[in-house]
Amino acid sequence: MASTSVKFVRDILKYLVEAKGFDRVLDKVKIVTAGQGKCVAEMVVGEEHQNKGGTLHGGLTATIVDGISTLALMTHGRGVPGVSVDIHVSYLKAAKEGEKITIDAKTNKAGSSLAFLDVQITNSAGELIATGTHTKFIGENLGVLPRPIEEIEETVEEEASMQPKKNDILRALQEDETEELLQVLASDLPSSAVIYNWIKTQLEWAKKLPEIKVSILCPEDGILDGTVVAFVDKLADGIVFGAVYSMEKEGTKLRTVLSESKLIPWDRLSHFSGVIERHIPICAEAIRQVGLTPVDNLYVPCYMHYIAAEDAAKVEVPEIPPNVRVGPLDKCHVGIVCKYWPHYSPDYLNVVEKMIELNPSCGVFVKNEDGSEELAAMILQSEYGGLGILQTVPEHRRKGYALIALRHQTRTLGKAGINVHCHVIVKNFNSIELFKKSGLKPVEISNWVCVKRNAN
Repeated sequence: MASTSVKFVRDILKYLVEAKGFDRVLDKVKIVTAGQGKCVAEMVVGEEHQNKGGTLHGGLTATIVDGISTLALMTHGRGVPGVSVDIHVSYLKAAKEGEKITIDAKTNKAGSSLAFLDVQITNSAGELIATGTHTKFIGENLGVLPRPIEEIEETVEEEASMQPKKNDILRALQEDETEELLQVLASDLPSSAVIYNWIKTQLEWAKKLPEIKVSILCPEDGILDGTVVAFVDKLADGIVFGAVYSMEKEGTKLRTVLSESKLIPWDRLSHFSGVIERHIPICAEAIRQVGLTPVDNLYVPCYMHYIAAEDAAKVEVPEIPPNVRVGPLDKCHVGIVCKYWPHYSPDYLNVVEKMIELNPSCGVFVKNEDGSEELAAMILQSEYGGLGILQTVPEHRRKGYALIALRHQTRTLGKAGINVHCHVIVKNFNSIELFKKSGLKPVEISNWVCVKRNAN
């Protein structure tokens, strides 16, 4: 057996957990990569995985060592794995509920009758939870699999033959994989705030707007380093909005996927939102490689500000003057929002409408003597999930209305469990001070990497 397909290994695990045997306890394990005698998997420790002390049960740890090392062997090409001869596990550190563990299994040696396998289990900080060694007999299918291996291989090949053949460095994630990616990105907050909130916001929009298409693309070799390229299509006529990120500090993988993938719609790309400083030159270089031009000076660099959800929920709201009302915006305010937003372009009209329709927003309304009221200040949650379009109508400036709007919106998002981020131009000292007073701290330099379009 020489199959090294990640899909093949995922299907094998699926067969095992859906059978009536003990392997059902591995149902929360997700395969990340597999091939050439190796297998990497992930699992978030759940309540059902705990011992009485509230940590990962040692028996399950041993089962994980057994199961994932067996899957690694199945990609080696030395026959069908049989029964276990010896398993040894060393327990080094506890893993609590909610922690993600990574299981890295490899085949050290596979002879004519025995295979020798090693496993390391680590937490998200890279600390060893446990190590294991596994000696396994190689022979016939001695009940290890619920179906003969040849039959499973045939099934996988038949399913693959019905799918369009793709050969790309990137692949689109399924829903469960996207949830795993979000967990990986959450471990790199606040730097990953833009891509994290972008994905969550756009997936929520996609549930309510069936006409838009959201693509979350990751390298074929897995999601552990948080390398991701994401797009939303049909949110605006004829153009695509994107976001990119990688936890890899050197940016080698992000540079590779941007330069080699054929799945990126460069011809319709408007911009990548809120790109952090180390990724800006990588994105600009990729744009040039496909014969396009990034905009001059890539707008103006910004400070990305951030406050965690639990802290945002506690932000104090200023006292509201008697002639002022605070409330959400509605569609009738689209015009005034666009009028006073200095970065507005006609391409964004539909996007602004959707921000107001689908996301929390905050308006500060001033009551006139005749009983009418007018919008004095506004702030929205943008399409990328951060605070955006904080503006005060000129005749109402220097009255504290922007601070009222900012703190109300920050608190609203925090109470909804959203980690709040925003972008402030580096020379906008007044706004920087305003955000600082509201508890948001600068954590990264960021920018919008935009594609220059011909005038015609």
